[in-house]
Amino acid sequence: MHKYSLGLTSSKSLLLIIVAILALAAGIYFSLSDTDKPFNPEDFEGTILSQPRPISEFNLVNHEGNAFTNEDLNGKWTMMFFGFTNCPHICPMAMNHLNETYELLQQKNITQLPQVVLVSVDPARDTVERMNDYVKSFNAAFVGATGESNAIAAMTKEIGVAYIKLTDPNNS
Repeated sequence: MHKYSLGLTSSKSLLLIIVAILALAAGIYFSLSDTDKPFNPEDFEGTILSQPRPISEFNLVNHEGNAFTNEDLNGKWTMMFFGFTNCPHICPMAMNHLNETYELLQQKNITQLPQVVLVSVDPARDTVERMNDYVKSFNAAFVGATGESNAIAAMTKEIGVAYIKLTDPNNS
């Protein structure tokens, strides 16, 4: 049995990363749900890059079996989550929070909704069909993407996302 982790080398690192992702989604959710005042970008706390970070060309496959490339990111906001469909706790919780945030943005009549993409870090098990079932179970508008292990590794390295494959020592 193989397990994957989105953290560095310990469960504490993994938990810290997931808490940060969930805090961001929760912050957006509560900031939009608690008040009817318009969004003020000066009230936002986070990292603003003065120049967009370039991403080398990548070739993945989406949950419908079509190519998923850089072109699919151009001209739109994207909330990208790196996980896998066999993740028992953290990934479903994160996907649920992304869905709640997405639905809240819809309720607020945001005209340019973000694209929500789950990129699988377990391409050996996350087939196109499995990705389709998984992302659609959270929201019909969500996108799943998978591909070759080396393409995913290159993409995550460039973006700055760390994950490792953990092997169960009892099942080697």
